[in-house]
Amino acid sequence: MRYKVLITPAEPSIKGEPNYSGVLADYNIEADSEAEAGDLAFTRFCQEKPYHSLNRDDYIINVH
Repeated sequence: MRYKVLITPAEPSIKGEPNYSGVLADYNIEADSEAEAGDLAFTRFCQEKPYHSLNRDDYIINVH
């Protein structure tokens, strides 16, 4: 299944919704599950942007 994955900095939410003001990555990922899509997207993000933090807790990874 194809999933849309957005990676943003972990910032305070706006009215309970994630803050997408600074989308760092926007991927379409082919995966068997949402969890796998998130993992694959984060791995790709780390490879493409090695100068960003590699700590997953520094980001919001939204899969839909």
